[in-house]
Amino acid sequence: MSDEIQHETGEPMRRLPLFPLPVVLFPGAAMPLHIFEPRYRQMVARCIEYDRKFGLVYHDPDRMGPFGMEPDRVGTIAEIGEFQILPDGRSLLVATGGPRFRIVDGIESDTLYYEALVEPFHDDTEEEEELMPRRQRSLTLFEALVERIHDDEDAGEATSGADADPREGSEAEGGDETPGDAGPEAAPPGVAPTEAEEGFAGERRNGTADSVPRPESGLDPAEEISFQLAARIRIDPLWQQSLLEIRHESERLSRLDALLSRVLDASSGGENGW
Repeated sequence: MSDEIQHETGEPMRRLPLFPLPVVLFPGAAMPLHIFEPRYRQMVARCIEYDRKFGLVYHDPDRMGPFGMEPDRVGTIAEIGEFQILPDGRSLLVATGGPRFRIVDGIESDTLYYEALVEPFHDDTEEEEELMPRRQRSLTLFEALVERIHDDEDAGEATSGADADPREGSEAEGGDETPGDAGPEAAPPGVAPTEAEEGFAGERRNGTADSVPRPESGLDPAEEISFQLAARIRIDPLWQQSLLEIRHESERLSRLDALLSRVLDASSGGENGW
């Protein structure tokens, strides 16, 4: 599992355990995972013993059928950080996205889990001077959307007394159903708040945030930011996977700009864009 070999293209290849899931892990993003299937318990145990790395590949069996380790599929190397082994053998862990990879070929082995030969999946070269203003434009759109969400929360709190449902706390809560139950395609695109944004919202609800500045994204336009922005947007994983497979940051930023602009326009028109 530790040996690297060269592909005919000259790229180094490595043997990598694969974890197919119906989610997309972006480089730089963190994802909590609950490991309960025996084969993936085995995978995690070997990863922790070796280098803590496995490949997370987007795969939704309801949409795509059985997982087959098809060549050219693109995923993200995940590195295990915090983890806890539970008494019954299950484990809880946090994986952080690293570089992308492309499957070269599946490996048949005696392990319970999937393994494949993979090679790096790099971006094509672009001029850094041209990317800087593109990144700043995307950051500005994202921060404008976060600001809009905060403003709408303020407006909602101001009218909550008049609009409150007298049945709140009983049947008005609607049982266990949530908007996400309709499936990823039915849910509108939205923004997943960072911890800083969550904390800011809580302070405002408690009436203690008058002197607290509204949070910024914390992202640096001098570095690649498209994946970090994408990780904060709730949308269909198929859309996320298509973004992951793009090899030009400028194109990824253009797609993000179009999405963020659409949500901002929808919110301006009185629709709930998130």
